[in-house]
Amino acid sequence: MKKYLIDTNILIEFMHGNETIWRKIREIGIKNCFISGISLCELYFGAYYVKDTKYFAQEIERIRIIRKKFPIIATENNSELFGKIKTDLQKQDYPSTNLIYS
Repeated sequence: MKKYLIDTNILIEFMHGNETIWRKIREIGIKNCFISGISLCELYFGAYYVKDTKYFAQEIERIRIIRKKFPIIATENNSELFGKIKTDLQKQDYPSTNLIYS
C-alpha cells in the first residue's frame, strides 16, 4: 500500500470535519498517512495567530488529536515554538516572516 504525506491544507480540512477528506483518509487507511514537522509548525502558527482565546484552545486540542492520529515525519520538538514565534513576529510586521512561512 502507498504511503501519503498529508498537506497542511488537507490537515486543516480534516481537523474541521470535512467529510470528503475524512472519507478519503479512511479509504487510504490512517496508518498509511503521515504529516511533516513543517505541517505541524504551520498548524501551531494558525492556532497562535488567532486572537480569540476560545478558538485557540479548540485549535490546540485539534492539533493534539492530529498528533495522536498521524505519525510525524522529521523533527517535531520545536513545532509549537515555531508557531508562537512566527505569530509574534508577524503581529509586529517583522519583514522576514514570509521567508519562514510561505
